[in-house]
Amino acid sequence: MVKKIIKDIPLLYGFIKPIYLYIYRFYKLLKCIFRQVNISCEGDIIILGTGPSLKTDINRVLLNKADTPIMVVNSFCLDDSFCSLKPSFYVLADPGYYNDEARGCCEDDRDIFIQTINNVVNWPITIILPVSGNKSFLVKKLRNNKFIDFIFIESNHCIHPLFVKKFISYNKNISTPIFQNVLQMCLYYCIYKKYQNIFVFGADHNWCKDIMVTEDNVVAINENHCYGYEHHKVHPLEKLDGAYWNMGELFEAWMNVYKGYYDLYNYANYNCVKIFNESSVSFVDAFPRKSGRF
Repeated sequence: MVKKIIKDIPLLYGFIKPIYLYIYRFYKLLKCIFRQVNISCEGDIIILGTGPSLKTDINRVLLNKADTPIMVVNSFCLDDSFCSLKPSFYVLADPGYYNDEARGCCEDDRDIFIQTINNVVNWPITIILPVSGNKSFLVKKLRNNKFIDFIFIESNHCIHPLFVKKFISYNKNISTPIFQNVLQMCLYYCIYKKYQNIFVFGADHNWCKDIMVTEDNVVAINENHCYGYEHHKVHPLEKLDGAYWNMGELFEAWMNVYKGYYDLYNYANYNCVKIFNESSVSFVDAFPRKSGRF
């Protein structure tokens, strides 16, 4: 309430905002000084996006995964391979999956996810969410499931600590890269944990060929994933509150996706981590293709 009142008074907001940012940066600096650096993991990890290329690439994963932990995203639990893969990690970055005020398609996806996870998961799995999801509807519904643990990570790409290098603040989870796409959150977590090799599948990212403008002048998408979920194959692109994206907003968001991968590539190099894009179809050009393992 107070925040809204301040924003409604331009002169007051213009005076208070710089002071707030300076204090917040100083607070971040103190956290950066005293927070311990994360302990490194050993070995590799496989990240599975939900791009349609995974329909065929999944066989390469099943044949070569050995004991490598697997991380999945979004509505991957609807894929036929979910229970056989038994992934160790499940990452949700889109507030539509956990926000209490989700509407339209976002609300449908959230509720189907909760129901499916509760019904089929019978192995230990860790769900990773932004810290803003700590007290969310989703967490409340899944908290009593004995197979599920939660990890909450910072999702703050706006403010870096004063006088601290960006990747140092990433390594302490004080600030983070932009999470415009859930795979970016996956990669950040895996680099932060310092897995030696990260193998990414299902990162098609060729959504541009599937968008359209309806006769009502609404931006819509012909949604296509690796799983056979047909609940809303063609649908308007909705925001969390049910409003529609316009084309300019959409392409600006996608620009941040592709630019964000370069930041993650540099962060991985800083931590001596290697990322391989194993997707047979992909518009992502920030990472080497084909590790030779798969």
